[in-house]
Amino acid sequence: HNICAEHRPQYNFPQHVHYQYEVIVCTEGTTKVICGTKEYILHPGEGVLVMPHQVHGYLDIGKCMQYIFIFNQEILLPFANYANLIPEDCRFTCTQEWRFLIDHIYQKYKENKMDSASAYINVLMCELLPTFKFLPAQSRNSTTLEKALSYIAKNYNTDISLKSVAAHAGVSIEHLSRLFSAAINCNYHEYLSSLRINQAKGMLVNTDYSISHIAEECGFSTLRTFNRLFKEKMLVTPSQYRESPTDDIPIYIEDRNTINQKDAWL
Repeated sequence: HNICAEHRPQYNFPQHVHYQYEVIVCTEGTTKVICGTKEYILHPGEGVLVMPHQVHGYLDIGKCMQYIFIFNQEILLPFANYANLIPEDCRFTCTQEWRFLIDHIYQKYKENKMDSASAYINVLMCELLPTFKFLPAQSRNSTTLEKALSYIAKNYNTDISLKSVAAHAGVSIEHLSRLFSAAINCNYHEYLSSLRINQAKGMLVNTDYSISHIAEECGFSTLRTFNRLFKEKMLVTPSQYRESPTDDIPIYIEDRNTINQKDAWL
């Protein structure tokens, strides 16, 4: 799909990048989102806009519900000139009209009416994008972390090493290791494993691919390694997870190949 939509509790996910736009809106409780070097605490009716290739992540800081919309640049052709820009401040506060649009994006997505969902997204972005102050394209210098995470996002399903990531980012292995520990609070191998498992979870639930095929597609060297790492993180085997997911189904990191919100949100 060109669009993925969720209305779900907050969850922890380390900083990462992808080529799609992402809109995150808090509907209940409090949500914490990291965009680049800034942290945003969101309350009901507040959201953040994440641009393509912008580093971002989520932190669970309490009970909450949030919308997460991820959509490809291709459905926003009228706004192609925005794709390489970054907002000076990613936060926004929803108007009543934007809340209506957001609710209906999710509704049409759950009804599998993707053309309608795409139309509502275009209307939302037509209203939303002009409210931001964007940094000019020439001012957007990719940070070392952004270069590293972007490279990992594109190559996580290959035999990618810390050495190759460091070389792409133009730093030493030692420097990149320290950067991961400081910025993401985990080491490189933990981050890569988390990224692969998150992708695998989506494929287990949303596709009929064999578990061995999913392991290979997500970059695991052997089925045995996949089974071991998956069970360490999820406390169930991939087969058990497919039969009965133990958490909310995650959004794909990358796409390679129902609503009645009458609550505090309104």
